[in-house]
Amino acid sequence: MPRWLGRSEHDLEVFARRAAELTKDRFGLGFYALIQQANTDVGEHELEDTLCDPEMVKRGFEDLITRFPAPSNMNRYADMLE
Repeated sequence: MPRWLGRSEHDLEVFARRAAELTKDRFGLGFYALIQQANTDVGEHELEDTLCDPEMVKRGFEDLITRFPAPSNMNRYADMLE
């Protein structure tokens, strides 16, 4: 759900926060981070071009790497830091 396909530019942020809340027991803030990272792969924009909370993205990836220390999660995190 890229931000420009919702009813407002806030729809993706609301969706990501809701997903994180519903999955926090298993993933912490990981789903928030994955949703926001996927959004940066759509079109030509960077994290700072979105309405996301960069600190939540960072904490989300740290939650994922702690729970699931797979190279793919580390690569996604590195992509976001870039």
